[in-house]
Amino acid sequence: MKAIYALFSLIIIVASSADTLATMWIGASDGSRDGNGTLEHPYDLKTIFGSGGGINPKKIQPGDTIAIRGGTINDSYWVQLYGTENAPIVVMPYQQEKVIFDTNFPRKVKNELTCAIKLSGDYIIFRDFTFTSTIQHRVSEGTTGKSMGINTRSGMYLYATNSKVINCVFHNLTSNGILWLAQSNNTLLYGCLFMMNGWDGSDRGHGHAIYIRNNNVSKPKVIANNVFHNSMGHQINGYGEIEGFIVKNNVAFEGGNLSKHGAERNIFFGGSGRSKTIDGLVITDNITYHRGEGRGFEVGYIEENKKSVVIKNNIILGGRLLVVKEGFENLEVADNQLKMTDLVKVQPNQYDHKKATITVLNPEEKPTINVDLSAVLPKNTRFKLIDYQNYYGKPVLEGIYKGGTITLPLHLKEILEPIGDVNVKPTHTGPEFNSFMLLAEQDLYPPS
Repeated sequence: MKAIYALFSLIIIVASSADTLATMWIGASDGSRDGNGTLEHPYDLKTIFGSGGGINPKKIQPGDTIAIRGGTINDSYWVQLYGTENAPIVVMPYQQEKVIFDTNFPRKVKNELTCAIKLSGDYIIFRDFTFTSTIQHRVSEGTTGKSMGINTRSGMYLYATNSKVINCVFHNLTSNGILWLAQSNNTLLYGCLFMMNGWDGSDRGHGHAIYIRNNNVSKPKVIANNVFHNSMGHQINGYGEIEGFIVKNNVAFEGGNLSKHGAERNIFFGGSGRSKTIDGLVITDNITYHRGEGRGFEVGYIEENKKSVVIKNNIILGGRLLVVKEGFENLEVADNQLKMTDLVKVQPNQYDHKKATITVLNPEEKPTINVDLSAVLPKNTRFKLIDYQNYYGKPVLEGIYKGGTITLPLHLKEILEPIGDVNVKPTHTGPEFNSFMLLAEQDLYPPS
């Protein structure tokens, strides 16, 4: 993927693994349907994404890459692209330019999409974009299904099969970060950051980081190495058809804490839906955290057809801790930690070798901790350490790594303010709980 960044020109032709020619197409919000996909004449986004009679599949073929020029985009797009297993279509920003989809756009027609991106098709890699909303009104007297005056917009509706959403940011959306449909089998959500999404009603907080179903145990959805913090509703909310999920190495904390109704679940699989089946659910090696009261972590609520669930090696802290309802045919719950102990966990990002997540548990609330990064960070590498709770603020640390330990400050106070009229402003979880992004100028060492 790194070679792609270095080889941009007007149109890039590269050899694919299938010995066919793959093309780099350029798209821009101010492009044209009559363009040709070059830097000088980019396509507009509806054309390049295949929306409304766009160019796909006449021109955009398996193995091609779509590169989007930087800027803030206030519109909705139905992406219809079809790659293959050996030649997926990659959609990404042009040369690491910052592309922001802002869902604060006027409603043009009655049945218009209420999201920035509806991702449909097959074998797509969609990566490195930011989704947000500058809509200010996020509190109402509405209830479930009746937002009463709130312009509820999600970041993405995910319909595509055999596809990946990688290293994106979803923040301050007035509905869900991602609404992930049951039929989008064999899909991966990896390395994304979700924060401060949803709206507040008179009954509870609404809008979840991800709202998900799956209907094929043999083609599971994989949710891995993501970070979730501060929301109106749940962080991970699986409901209805819960048939085939692998949830691993995520960090999820302070679900529901922006709502006046109090904390919600960080991980939740249950709830109402059409099939009310739960099967093939594997939840391993995650860290969840709540301060004070909250439902925390729950599996099996309402579901009538309970089959196979594995919950192992998770750290589940605060709130109502681990809640699993009885009645499963095959249930394995083992080696989960329910008490906070000193811990530093470093999780490298397999799709961006310059990134890793560092999570620190600090029950004694020490102001600093010394961390040896020599196993992941090469000597003499310039790096930044970014606090996920103050993601767009000043780095916590930056400099050149000289080897050995670095001292992490843990008594942090600065936190990103939510957009709009939220009822509850978040406060920082430090020094007891902190999570950081390590960002280096060169590749980190691969995990041993």
